[in-house]
Amino acid sequence: MVSRLAQTAGCDNGGDYGFSTFTVNPDQITANYVSLGGFSDNYAIKVPNPPGDFSVNSGVVSVSQGIVGGSGIYSSFGTLNINSFGSFSSSVSLAVGSVSGGLAGTCPGSNCPTLSVSPTTVQPQADGTVSSTLTVSTTTGTPCGNPQQSPASEYSVTLTATSGSMTPRSLTVHIYVYAQSDPTKDGVDNIVDVALVNGLFGQNLGAPRYNPNIDLNNDGRINIIDVTIVNSRFGTVC
Repeated sequence: MVSRLAQTAGCDNGGDYGFSTFTVNPDQITANYVSLGGFSDNYAIKVPNPPGDFSVNSGVVSVSQGIVGGSGIYSSFGTLNINSFGSFSSSVSLAVGSVSGGLAGTCPGSNCPTLSVSPTTVQPQADGTVSSTLTVSTTTGTPCGNPQQSPASEYSVTLTATSGSMTPRSLTVHIYVYAQSDPTKDGVDNIVDVALVNGLFGQNLGAPRYNPNIDLNNDGRINIIDVTIVNSRFGTVC
């Protein structure tokens, strides 16, 4: 991949301006700079090959404070990506730390969300990406918040990725827990949430319009139970 940035200041040439070109591939990033006054420079950042290197990344995971059938747990899923650079292709082991944070620093504790990863060992292809599934679960007692307005409601957990004698990689995954009756995740159960549930009334798992975020008790059916849940908490602020 090649990208160009126009009018980059060239401090080594009396403040002249010029153009930078970056060439990116799995083994290195090469930069070339040429000023309008004729000055030029270049550098390269290389990945050792072998053994190459790897990185990990994941987005924010949102999960409802709700229930699944009779188990008392509501789960949400995210993705952990392990990326290979410089032809890295060794196995990577993944470990999950304890969840911290939450409203008023409530975690760790018995009502905190839990996070697991599967599989716990992955092996990326050279210069490719392999994924592992993050499963976040809550109970009905897990404190919820407003991810749009209350940063203090954010939970976090550190994942560690190791491969042989290489320096372990650490990644902090951020988790938001919203109220069971608040599928819009704006921190309040209002007419928008009621309309969403009523609008999908009768939809079952597998139907084209079925939405698991509107199935408030996560039983595979959007029915009178879901309508009752959202109506009974109308006006409630999480």
